[in-house]
Amino acid sequence: MKLSKEGYSGERSALVMIGACLFVIACIVALVVVDQKADHEAQIRARGISMARLLSGLPTDQLVESETYESMLQLVSFSQGTEDFAYAALVDASGGALAEVSGPGVIVPSAPIANEPSGWIGERSFSLEAAGRRIMEYHAPVFDAGELAGQIRLGFFEPGYRLVAREVSIAAGVALLVFLLAPLFYALLRREIKPLATAGVELEKLLQESNSAVSPAAAPLGEFMARFNQFVDYAQGRIKELENDRGELVASAKLISYKKTRIEAVLQTLPVGVLVLDEHGKATYANVRIGQLLGVSKDEILMRPPREWCSNSEVVETLARYETSTAPRFANETVYFKSDDKGERTLAINGYPLLAPQEPATVCGTLIVVSDVTQESLARQSRSEFVAHVGHVLKTPLNTLALYSEALLDDDGDDPAERIEAVNTIHDEVERMTGLVNNLLSIARIEMGSIDLDKQRVRINDLLADIGVS
Repeated sequence: MKLSKEGYSGERSALVMIGACLFVIACIVALVVVDQKADHEAQIRARGISMARLLSGLPTDQLVESETYESMLQLVSFSQGTEDFAYAALVDASGGALAEVSGPGVIVPSAPIANEPSGWIGERSFSLEAAGRRIMEYHAPVFDAGELAGQIRLGFFEPGYRLVAREVSIAAGVALLVFLLAPLFYALLRREIKPLATAGVELEKLLQESNSAVSPAAAPLGEFMARFNQFVDYAQGRIKELENDRGELVASAKLISYKKTRIEAVLQTLPVGVLVLDEHGKATYANVRIGQLLGVSKDEILMRPPREWCSNSEVVETLARYETSTAPRFANETVYFKSDDKGERTLAINGYPLLAPQEPATVCGTLIVVSDVTQESLARQSRSEFVAHVGHVLKTPLNTLALYSEALLDDDGDDPAERIEAVNTIHDEVERMTGLVNNLLSIARIEMGSIDLDKQRVRINDLLADIGVS
């Protein structure tokens, strides 16, 4: 019976599936055997080391055969069994055998005792040519009156690769599970690739029916291939466009990051405190100066409402206006307040709206600027005091002029002596006012930088005396 190509392909897939299952089962069994061998070696090693240390602590006469009782070496041979136990030997300090017990066909290999104490206890391996197996030996020193009297040597056969009977059921269960899952996986795979197989069969039929000449049957296939090639070209073009867009986005992101870093560096160097609030009044950026002026750290300010990090009620009340989206952000009002450090500094706070570049009518946050205006405040205060003092100084000669002018208008003005005194006094007060006005003008010119000071040496005592007289 001749199988069709489809049937042959199905049988080949089934054989491949069975072969894969057998390979997986073989790998699992191999891993189990390797693990059993490693576990068996670990058990032999633990048993050999502990037994060697135990026997090395016994007196020498108990380790040698006696006519009255069996030696400890024979007891070791009986206790260890015949499957793994190879030999047990007691040798003197020169390596000569004092007593030994070995399994059938096993000759205890000779080995010298190490000169260094670090080599008296340990483990080593030998290869027995007669038995054709390797020996794992564990040795420990035997002392007599504090001196090295010999060495106890225990040898065990190195376990081989085999499957323990108790593990056969586990391996069989794993194999059964793999064989049960293989048909299920194969059925699911066939169901998933069935549409592709059907399309392949149809394409194969079209190819078989077509010839070198263009026929009506080949037209649909040609149209399909043409459209498919167009789709591939479009996909490649789209991929290139996406790659270009991705490159532009990466470059834009790096440029934005660079600009952001530069702007932050500029804001950090400003002598005023800068605080950026979002639409809900929470701080999204703060420079170092803002923390120095308000007495809080930068980390305490970010993404927290003002009432949680500021103890100044005036500042909290001012910043609370920007916690709602309907806040009057366009109002640029300057608020003055004293700092918390004993009120020695005067600070000014201003709010400026941050408008969206594409939508100028949309407010996306607020820029808060806090500046130290202590010097300006002191200057305004000094200016007010100076104006008051100048007004007081000008008031005195004006009162004098008014008094003597009234005296001249009265009957006393007919007296020549009174008239001369009044004229002299008026003249002196006018000169005094002229000097005061000239001094004010000189001060104004000095502040404006339009006058050069003529610095001269003076006598301090005379200067102070003149100031006291005036």
